[in-house]
Amino acid sequence: MAGLTPRLWRYDLPAELWAAHTVLAVVAHPDDESFGLGGVLSLLTAHGITVDLLCFTAGEASTVGASAELGAVRSAELQAAARELGIRNAWLEGLSDGTLEEDPQALEALIEDCLGNSGALVCFEPSGVTGHPDHRAATAAAEAVGDSAGIPVLEWGVAPAVAAALRDELAAPLAGLDGPDVIELRVERNRHLAAIACHRSQDPGNKLLARRLELQGGSERLRVRPASFEARLARFVAAAGLLARPDAGFADRQRLLDLLISFTAEASWPPGALDPDPEDLYSVHCLHDDPEGWTIATVVLEPGQATPPHDHESWGAAATVTGVERNTRFAGNCPDRLTPLDTQLVPRGAGYLFDAGHIHQASDATAAVSVSVHLLVQGGPHAHQRCREQH
Repeated sequence: MAGLTPRLWRYDLPAELWAAHTVLAVVAHPDDESFGLGGVLSLLTAHGITVDLLCFTAGEASTVGASAELGAVRSAELQAAARELGIRNAWLEGLSDGTLEEDPQALEALIEDCLGNSGALVCFEPSGVTGHPDHRAATAAAEAVGDSAGIPVLEWGVAPAVAAALRDELAAPLAGLDGPDVIELRVERNRHLAAIACHRSQDPGNKLLARRLELQGGSERLRVRPASFEARLARFVAAAGLLARPDAGFADRQRLLDLLISFTAEASWPPGALDPDPEDLYSVHCLHDDPEGWTIATVVLEPGQATPPHDHESWGAAATVTGVERNTRFAGNCPDRLTPLDTQLVPRGAGYLFDAGHIHQASDATAAVSVSVHLLVQGGPHAHQRCREQH
């Protein structure tokens, strides 16, 4: 029974973030993490997401506070700001300020070295917001790594109206961020402002930053750049294959459920994977049939549709992609003399485990289509549904 309890997540964040346990932020200079990403990073750590930070340069070429010791000063400021934001690790690589466009492969290698188990990357939007070539190079490298690793990239920027006002008022060369994948996040500024204040050498009270924050109010803007389905699936299969064993213990089963919820949270899906079949009881689309015997498939349920009560020869996990799946568990013998034990509603961002021999039924709990991904540790989508075979 305990294994069927839905595991709920952070609904006020975009799915690509609430599904990530760890996020890696990638910036070019000390203060980019505070002057730029600080509102977003403080929001993530406040939600219990682990944030690591990779900064490529010490910002020694800055004309603000120029001195022979500026690189060392800014390195110390970075660490202080990271503590204010709740960042776990802040790595400063010490590449030459102003030269990041010269070797994109080196930047990508450094990101890969720091990536670990990060479920998303956060960086500036591709123009670098201010157009700085180091900003652009850092973002390009983050997006290349995100594509190859199969994880989403969250691009930070400012609204077009904010950028236009700053261009008009202060002649600041800022670009606006807009488009269908742009989202607005509500943020609290106290920790953000404390991190900004750590960068004493860079004039944290400058007019441009102060006016930008005034125009933004309590809002920050991100564009979600999802990874391709193929890259996401390959990443999930590599991680899940270590856990999808018949003898897996409770901790590994819960970890597999977490991975499945994260996988279902991201946006890109192949054609047909979420399509219903109004002529059948429900639709199943196989996503992966592993040589080791485990499978994952989408289960698509239109209003009024349901799987028959069924069991499996192995344990497994399920997580909802869209809509709400109703999961009903039974006692008794299939197909006759079944007694309902409990019913749970499993919305997007939640999932459940089921054990070998558990008799359960999935149905749609909405007035629209519900889609979930089911993982069986042994066998294909139908091979071990013995109750259905007896009907």
